[in-house]
Amino acid sequence: MSIIDRPVVERDAPTNEFLKVETRGIEPIPASERKGSPRDVAWLWVAAFANFVSLITGALLITFGLGVAEAIAAVAAGCVLAASLHGLLSVAGPRFGTTQVVAARNTFGPRGAYAGAFFTIFLAVGWFAVDCVIAAQALVQLARLAGLPQGNLLNVFALLVVVVLSVVVAVYGHQTIAVFEKYGAIVFVIFCAVLGFTLLPKINWTLQSSVAGADHLAAWVLGTSVIFALVASWFSFASDYSRYLPQRLPARSVAGWIGAGTAISMFAFGALGVLLASIDPKAGGDLLGLISANAPATIVVPFLLFIAVGEVWANYL
Repeated sequence: MSIIDRPVVERDAPTNEFLKVETRGIEPIPASERKGSPRDVAWLWVAAFANFVSLITGALLITFGLGVAEAIAAVAAGCVLAASLHGLLSVAGPRFGTTQVVAARNTFGPRGAYAGAFFTIFLAVGWFAVDCVIAAQALVQLARLAGLPQGNLLNVFALLVVVVLSVVVAVYGHQTIAVFEKYGAIVFVIFCAVLGFTLLPKINWTLQSSVAGADHLAAWVLGTSVIFALVASWFSFASDYSRYLPQRLPARSVAGWIGAGTAISMFAFGALGVLLASIDPKAGGDLLGLISANAPATIVVPFLLFIAVGEVWANYL
């Protein structure tokens, strides 16, 4: 008998409250503790892509030699394809009440799910490392602007701060993560809107592709694949938060809301990354340096802070 088929033991006390440590693990969430709507989970996935990694990924398409219009088209194509699958995978959450990796046992069996679990751990550790490094770099950049002495000690301290914050919030569990994600994303969206408006006169809207023929097609396919891959890196966690939704919800509603939230967020930040990279296509993907060089300090300082915060909430998600 798989963990999905085992009877769920009801608990007397709520286990999923803001700033209270959640006591649920990978076991199915009882019906009495399931609440919310697909729209609530969609907000969480909007927040998942409201970070600097999405901007960097969009900016990479310019370094592939694509022009602005075709790069944005590649972002759109990759988003729609991957987000649609992400929404469909999220349907397993309300159905089984457990995480994506555990739900996979229902299809592949306990042993068959081992390979997926291994790659999920590998993926999670890898992204945790990437997000920690990006957040630490943003904090170090802030320290440099503040005139603090640079060096390995500062780098290590910044990295430790990011790691500790990521772990502490994650310990509290679903509801605390959901609240921080939702409101943090709203603030990050506002900062990105201000940044985009500030740099609007410098954006090269008519930037053309620097490659042609088969190379042009290859660059577009590569760009679409990179966007798809970023969204797909969350596939192994698709039902981890939708499992808190009531089982009675229509699968169409769950897949639609979560897919839409994922696609809209990734497209918005990926397209913004494309536009920012068009300011200086020769920057070589150094989007952080490009922003620091072109935006006023009053914008750069809070934006760097929220880069760090955004990567932290990507970690604890």
